[in-house]
Amino acid sequence: MILGYPTQTGQTWHMPRSEPQPPAKPKPRRGLKPENLSLWLDIATWAIVPSAEARVRAEIEAHYAEAVKARLESGLTEQAAQMAALGDLGNPYAAARRFRRGYLTRFDRTLISANRNTDRSFAKISFILAVFAILALAAGDSLRWEDGLVIFMTLLTFIPAEVACWVLARRKPTVVNVRRFLLARSISNLIASVSFLVLAWFASREIHLEKTDAPLPPALCGFWILIIVAAQNMSGFLFCLHQRRKLRSANDDDLNRLDPA
Repeated sequence: MILGYPTQTGQTWHMPRSEPQPPAKPKPRRGLKPENLSLWLDIATWAIVPSAEARVRAEIEAHYAEAVKARLESGLTEQAAQMAALGDLGNPYAAARRFRRGYLTRFDRTLISANRNTDRSFAKISFILAVFAILALAAGDSLRWEDGLVIFMTLLTFIPAEVACWVLARRKPTVVNVRRFLLARSISNLIASVSFLVLAWFASREIHLEKTDAPLPPALCGFWILIIVAAQNMSGFLFCLHQRRKLRSANDDDLNRLDPA
């Protein structure tokens, strides 16, 4: 049985519910001064996924060995050469921040897993369609043609993107499939963000025309709600693009535990 994919037991097909997760690496204590290369690497690579950690460790160890060799040839003792080479590596906490920006981390993997698990459910698409239908019915005859056009164009492009997310989220979590999923999710978020921004622009034109004694006019409330939702979708768009870039440094083994649901 592969996690996240249908398994046949008798005549019943089911999706596995959970998978044991590997124990998390403990976070190094802040301010801990590394006294050897092993501890330096533990601090610098604690957050990144195993394949990136292995590659970084190999590169750092090779660089460290060359530095020690050069210091020995210059006449230093072995212990002094090792300490000098370790000092040349710099601050391990600064290196850890740099590696977290450039490589896929365990936390990134958790966030991607949460996105995939959400998009695997067809209920999400049904909910989105229901929201659009409720908005259209609530507007009724007062729905302006501009708003109707925006909603129609959004549905025309947003629903195929959401269906693509649903299909890709149910595929085996390889680097290629997850990067395709993140691309579809980023497109969907971008479409939603632009649509809500356009609707907010339409709402802004009504604010000065609305005459009400209410502390918060409905048009103003609607405007800020649309802005907040647009910003939320834009942040999702940027997040997906960033994660797609980081996945270049990952391999399939790092993603084989993405689907606990």
